[in-house]
Amino acid sequence: MEKNLITIEKLSETSGTPLKILSSYVRKGFLSWEKQNSDGTRYYNKNEALKRLEEIKRLEKEGFTSKEIKEFLSKYLFKFIKDLK
Repeated sequence: MEKNLITIEKLSETSGTPLKILSSYVRKGFLSWEKQNSDGTRYYNKNEALKRLEEIKRLEKEGFTSKEIKEFLSKYLFKFIKDLK
């Protein structure tokens, strides 16, 4: 497994974000996995996921709606994350 890929459980542990919250972010389209094994285990790009979480939490704190957060992540954060890879 690539060293920069982590499971959602490890992402929860690393970020301090409860697994239930991370799962809701995946359902809302805020986070997406990069790779999925044949057993169904999903792996996330660690750097990208942590940056996204930082932005999601900031936007939630500022009162943005889920729709606005998703729009922000898709429009404005894409270029920055692409540069991280």
